[in-house]
Amino acid sequence: MEITPEQLLQLRKERRLTRQELANELGCSPGAIVQWEGRKRGIPAWVADKMYANLPLEFTIQELAEMFQLCQQLGCTIPELFQDSIRATLSKHSKANPKP
Repeated sequence: MEITPEQLLQLRKERRLTRQELANELGCSPGAIVQWEGRKRGIPAWVADKMYANLPLEFTIQELAEMFQLCQQLGCTIPELFQDSIRATLSKHSKANPKP
């Protein structure tokens, strides 16, 4: 999975985390967060996996069963099923709320 600097920043802000708090959660330095958000270093894939794993989502049991069935048909996992739609949602949100 991949995450852009803008998506990382947006997810961090939506979760109301400082760079230090996010660094503690990810097990890295706050400087790494600064470099990733500032496009000075590429963001490792494991960062996206951890960030997307912590998104607050709510589903009914029926919806989960339908998603599981769809994943079986498509030969994918639930995170893979959501990967593109999560990126699209974050991208739309970033464009709707540009930086000042």
